[in-house]
Amino acid sequence: MIKNYRLYVYTFISILTVYVAFHLTTFYGFSKPFLENKDYFTGDIARLDYIAGYETYRPKEQNTLNTQHMQAMELTPYLDLNQTLNLDILTLGDSFSHGGGYGINRHYQDYIASDYGLSIANITRYTPFTSHETLRALLKTNFFNIITPKVIILQAGIGGLRENYAVKQLNIPPITLQKYTDYLKSGVYIQKFPHYGFLNSGNFRYWLKQLTRFSGLPLVNTVSFERNLDRSLFTLPHNRILHWGPELSDFLLSDNEALEATSNMDQHFRELANILEAYNISIWVMPIPSKLVLYHPFQIEKEEGKDPKITERLLKASQVHKQYQIVNTRAPLEQALILGEKDLWYADDTHWSYKASKLVSSSMKDIIELSFN
Repeated sequence: MIKNYRLYVYTFISILTVYVAFHLTTFYGFSKPFLENKDYFTGDIARLDYIAGYETYRPKEQNTLNTQHMQAMELTPYLDLNQTLNLDILTLGDSFSHGGGYGINRHYQDYIASDYGLSIANITRYTPFTSHETLRALLKTNFFNIITPKVIILQAGIGGLRENYAVKQLNIPPITLQKYTDYLKSGVYIQKFPHYGFLNSGNFRYWLKQLTRFSGLPLVNTVSFERNLDRSLFTLPHNRILHWGPELSDFLLSDNEALEATSNMDQHFRELANILEAYNISIWVMPIPSKLVLYHPFQIEKEEGKDPKITERLLKASQVHKQYQIVNTRAPLEQALILGEKDLWYADDTHWSYKASKLVSSSMKDIIELSFN
């Protein structure tokens, strides 16, 4: 009986030792950069699929610019007090407008504010609304009598533009200004990163992801894929690029679908321009190309389908009625890549780096001088 008891104890201790050793070895030897983001940030694609070899470690927050924009929460005192806040530019967009790539000078708004001496604030969509629905809902409140920008920049990735602004019909439940103000105060829209100890399920996911990646067996879902580049466009020891799987949808649009999407977006932008004209607010639309679309010409392996060139289509459409303007981020970024500029996007992320933000801000000189001088 005593021997059996000792056997159970030894077996338990052995299993526990192996279990703890597995987690210690995996966490501190492999998975920690993808799970622990205390001081430095690992990009979203690498983090979600635990892919090593693309890490671009950068601080979560480091601003070296003279002027910074106002965050959404900073607008709440004005909304609470019904006190007018005059701005040059108000931005509304996706994670790019919230500095989703992190690192040095992660907000493109800060470059615009610093380069041109403009006052800029950013607002966020009201979950579960899209950015478009949020704007439409706010236009039915007193928001734009309190927050009074000269220009509103509607920013989105190409896929986000279609999801937000290519819908034919909108059915938006009303929200009160107080409800939106309370939402901004809550900060629930601010990205938060959980803290992991070395004992966590992510260690198992790490090895399952590696087995899936190298064996080709569908053991777990993956969200990324890799391609080879014909030149060095990242500060890495190899010429490969890491992509976000859903961006492949950009290449699956037929010409008719792209044409219809552009037509619907143009109609919505013109409608919004007509409404905002009453507030003396102009609309600038800022489409941001996906990493896949931007780097695709430099890939050795080409994707099926073709680039729908939504930015170019919108540029053409905007010239017809001239009720809104397109901020063409794609053209300067493409030219920089042709000239061999590295690290416009973070190698491990879906987001651009401070280099792209700085370049886009510089490219906006003409449109800004025309509008603000």
